Amino acid sequence: MLPEPVCYALSILPLAGAIFLAVDMVAANKDAILTLAPRYQESVLTQLHKGALLLRIDTEPTWDSLRRSVVAELNIQSLIGAMVTSLSGFMVKIFVVALYACFLLIERRLFAGKLAAMAPNGQSAARISSVIDDINDRIGAYLALKTLLGLAQGLLCWGVMKLMGLELAGLWAVLIALLNYIPYIGSVLGILLPFLMSLVQFGLSGETVALLISLTLIHFVVGNVLDPYLMGNSLNLSPFAILAGMAIWSAIWGVAGAFLAVPIMVSTASSARNFR
Repeated sequence: MLPEPVCYALSILPLAGAIFLAVDMVAANKDAILTLAPRYQESVLTQLHKGALLLRIDTEPTWDSLRRSVVAELNIQSLIGAMVTSLSGFMVKIFVVALYACFLLIERRLFAGKLAAMAPNGQSAARISSVIDDINDRIGAYLALKTLLGLAQGLLCWGVMKLMGLELAGLWAVLIALLNYIPYIGSVLGILLPFLMSLVQFGLSGETVALLISLTLIHFVVGNVLDPYLMGNSLNLSPFAILAGMAIWSAIWGVAGAFLAVPIMVSTASSARNFR
């Protein structure tokens, strides 16, 4: 067995490296996104005009008024800039979650002594320690599986997006891998965001439809076939409980709460099951 400091280093360094690479990718793509923003704006205006012609409402006064009041004021560059800023804030929140995890790992070696001092007797301390070990095993297995599936899903989606010629494919792939930690809603966003990007870049074309079908198929296979097969019912949480927990913890902690909702609910369920 490896020495404890080495185990801590092997736990923290990959986490820190992954966060650094993700933040570096966002920073590296920020200027490219802002540079491409005017072209995206023209593409959106073109698609709106084509849609109006298709519906034969281009000459109607209602469309003219809509175009003057809304489309003429549409500034995709500002919108994309706001999205990049939000994405940067998202990465910062991921960093905060990881920082909490690092501090918990560092203080873990002191926990047994504190637990023994708090418990009324040795039997109670042993029981509490057993429950904590069970929680750690469940959460560890869940996070390990989600990490592996997220990496596989991000890599497969990157291959599809790169093959289709979607711009910023690497950035979307990293975002898809991170969103895999958020049940249900993460998969929807992982499909919707690249689809909207494809719609802006290619318009309503064969590439956009093919990309939508491919990403949906990948998310379906990973989320509905591989995930249940590998994890089974080990968490013992219903879909409704997971969604309710996400709503509650997201309201309290925002994005960090969405990522931590399942581990918190696993801890709560295990504690309630063992302490009655």
